[in-house]
Amino acid sequence: MYQYSLIETLINKLKLESDINKISIIDSLKIIINMDEYYKILENYSNPTEEEQYIIKMYTSKEAKIKNILSDNYFSNIFSNIFFLLNNPYDIDDIKFDIFYTNYSLLKDVHLILIKKYEKIINSDLHKFYNIDLINKWIYTIEQKPMKKDEYYKLSKLGLEEKDIKWKKYNEIWKLYNSECLKFKTYLLKLRDFYQSKNIPITGCYNISKELYEHCIEANIGIKLDIIKLENWALRKLDKLVSRMKSLILKINPKINKKLNVIQMLNQINKDQKFKTKEEFIDDYKNKIKKYKNYFIKELQFPHFTESNLVIFDDENLGGAYYGDNNFYLNTANIKNSYKYTTESLVLHETIPGHHTQVHSTKYLEMDNNLLYQYFSEITNGFVEGWGLFSEKLGHNQTEWDIIGQIEFNMLRTLRVVVDIRIHYKGYTVDQIYNYMKDYLSMSEMELKTEIYRYVCLPGQAVSYKVGSVIYKKILRKNNIKYYLDPKAIEIYKEIIKCGPMPLKFLVKKYDINTDEIFK
Repeated sequence: MYQYSLIETLINKLKLESDINKISIIDSLKIIINMDEYYKILENYSNPTEEEQYIIKMYTSKEAKIKNILSDNYFSNIFSNIFFLLNNPYDIDDIKFDIFYTNYSLLKDVHLILIKKYEKIINSDLHKFYNIDLINKWIYTIEQKPMKKDEYYKLSKLGLEEKDIKWKKYNEIWKLYNSECLKFKTYLLKLRDFYQSKNIPITGCYNISKELYEHCIEANIGIKLDIIKLENWALRKLDKLVSRMKSLILKINPKINKKLNVIQMLNQINKDQKFKTKEEFIDDYKNKIKKYKNYFIKELQFPHFTESNLVIFDDENLGGAYYGDNNFYLNTANIKNSYKYTTESLVLHETIPGHHTQVHSTKYLEMDNNLLYQYFSEITNGFVEGWGLFSEKLGHNQTEWDIIGQIEFNMLRTLRVVVDIRIHYKGYTVDQIYNYMKDYLSMSEMELKTEIYRYVCLPGQAVSYKVGSVIYKKILRKNNIKYYLDPKAIEIYKEIIKCGPMPLKFLVKKYDINTDEIFK
């Protein structure tokens, strides 16, 4: 029997970081390098709590181990996680960069760990999870360019001598990082030859087993649900959202042909909502961030500990926006197809009161299991992404266009439930999914295809948004609250933020929500 709790045992055995504010990519590397020991600790742990028991089950099952083998791909991998650190000027001045520099030799031979995974994949039926398109995306995205020196020096608040020291360290790390990427690219080129000989139009869990997808759903949401009921529920919700969107469009312009589909109707009236310049695009986000900081922090007294950095990047292979630790990453790659009416929803979701508020509350407030769930964060996706989506409903003094943006993003997250299930549970192809989604979203073909490939690479993750969001809505209804910004609702939000994150399994238990109510 170990003398420590599960998380303390892992920290001691694998020499992981015990300060939640210092957990970094280095800790992920240590786990990846010591995966056999990691499983051994989990499987042999005695007298677990209810939360620990659930974690052990979700991370050591047969399906969990298969999922781990398949977990590194072009969209989500250890190299891209490191790149987000090395491509962000703000992160170079953070203590996590210093921790990374002290341990960056762990990068050596990371490419061999990935090769070992893919050798297991191609020597079994697991190879059917991917196809040539996804391997080509790996090859295309594996090489990245380093940060520009003047970009770092311009944004850093350190003195010149300290900047010089940091920049020297950065170049040392980049040299090894880039070398590992190039070594893995050499392997990917050989892997492409393997997949070139295979005809795999259908990808994902469908080619492996339904049990694998059922695990992926629960692993991301933190609650077990009936998948067919979930799809039917999402389809009903989608119909309601389409109807509401059409009503708003007709309110803005009553003369529009009602026989058009919702996107055709929207395209008739949204031309003035396009951004003319990159500067206008960025300024709009800055203004909305300021608006909601004033509203939620100053007026409503939501918890707040530090400012979020706005990091501008340009990558056509990634989506529009992300939040990571203390950074709101805003992608300018597809600015020509971006619309002003989506700004508010993205800001609410990614910054305040969404991810920035929730993530930093986790790191600065005393919570029973915050360190535990920092290391086992996947099963809290339903809580975290659900809160992000639910936050989009908390807009203040919004225009009709802002509401249209909120509905469109809600439609996207609802569509995600349907298409994720159809890819991984029913065997739909990328083209079938694209032809289905294009009638519901005003995204370009490139954006939509990027979304779809994301779903293939991360089975179950896209479902967590909508399911998590509806749980928060059920909590309000349980307390007879109908208005999202009701003072009673605000107090519930603060309580939820302060007690999370957790798998939805434990959130519904805390608020006495019957999971069957989700489908009503």
